Amino acid sequence: MTYAAVVESSARQDIDDAYRWMAQNISPESGALWYLDIYGAMDSLKNFPARCGLAIENQFFKEEIRQLICGKYRILFEIDGEIVRVLHVRHSARKPLKPKRKK
Repeated sequence: MTYAAVVESSARQDIDDAYRWMAQNISPESGALWYLDIYGAMDSLKNFPARCGLAIENQFFKEEIRQLICGKYRILFEIDGEIVRVLHVRHSARKPLKPKRKK
């Protein structure tokens, strides 16, 4: 079975922010290669996304949150029927995501 992969706007923003940081602080070439790697890894989720383990964030959300490791980054996603929704792309050194508290 092949899944449709949807990259949510939150994940696109994470990717754009990380790319800009790399391009400015490391090199434009490093940023471009990382960008291609991340999109290649996300594309691989179209086949057997359940191969990826549960993310630590899974304990904080009602949805099942899985992760795919790509270098120092974690691609956080959920499987929704025949769709893989990429929710966030986070550096592995960052604290886990938690639901926002309602005020």
